[in-house]
Amino acid sequence: MKTKKERLCLNQDTLRLAFRLFIGVTVSILIATLLGVKFAASTGIIALLGIETTNRDTLMTAARRLISFGYTVLIALLADRLFGIGAGPFAFTAFVVIMLSMLLGWRSTISINIVIAVHLFIQQQPFTGALLLNETKRILIGMIVAFAVNRWLPNREQDFLQERSQLEEELKHLFELFADRLEGLSCTESGDALLDSLSDHIKLGSRHAIVYANNNLASHAGYYMDYMNLRETEYALLREIWQDLQKFRMPSAVSRQLAACMRGLASSVHIEHPLDTCLENLQQVKQALEQSPLPKSTEEFLDLTILLSVYTQLQEITDEKQKFVAGLTEKQQQRYWRDSHPE
Repeated sequence: MKTKKERLCLNQDTLRLAFRLFIGVTVSILIATLLGVKFAASTGIIALLGIETTNRDTLMTAARRLISFGYTVLIALLADRLFGIGAGPFAFTAFVVIMLSMLLGWRSTISINIVIAVHLFIQQQPFTGALLLNETKRILIGMIVAFAVNRWLPNREQDFLQERSQLEEELKHLFELFADRLEGLSCTESGDALLDSLSDHIKLGSRHAIVYANNNLASHAGYYMDYMNLRETEYALLREIWQDLQKFRMPSAVSRQLAACMRGLASSVHIEHPLDTCLENLQQVKQALEQSPLPKSTEEFLDLTILLSVYTQLQEITDEKQKFVAGLTEKQQQRYWRDSHPE
């Protein structure tokens, strides 16, 4: 739950939303007035309620508005034909519209639908084509303005790219830190601190990726969300590796081979970089593990168990990246891969 301070906070996002709401309401009323639409002021309410935080939400809201407008008009026409004009037919229309909207799970459309019903019945005259056309114009003006205003939404791609760069730098540091540990070198950085920071960047990057996907309606726009899912999986595996390495004691030929794998992953942390060298190194580690002599002490046994666990987790990391790359479309590779790091 947000604190009172957070609810009252005015930041760049809330100010931008407030500005868009103001523009949407003002422009829709002006257009309706210029076109001679009756009840022009209420067109601003339609625009206000149609402006969402993402373009995808705005389109879904617009679709619900159109469908609910259709059944509201039909119900009102039925009430007009059965009962005439007056408070009774209006009450009947309002009741049926509310129940149908609630049944469909479209509670957000009720307010606009009731306003439409009010406009249809308030004039105390039989429904005419002009009356229905006026309401149609109001709905269309409000929705078109809402969608046009939402086209100004920032897609958060630049914010995501900044988070991605920081995230990948931390991944590099982690792989290098793990390699140092496997080689028995002294470590000046804290693995826990790096992992915590990586987790923060993944959470923030995921939020930006979701906003981008919802504001860019193209089929390829889910790339960043899939990318962040991959990094979340890698983070979980790296957390397990770090827990293992804190118990590791004696460097060996196998551990140094694993360290080489770690450094290879550090240099190919970008999705665009191939994993050929890393896969070759892992195959060599597998052979070395299979050929390792039986441990002569408890310490050697524990270290060998740790190396086998780390190898398994590195194998999973490379498998996840390969699956991610294999699932990409040509459009996604062309649109999102950096030219400076070709596969």
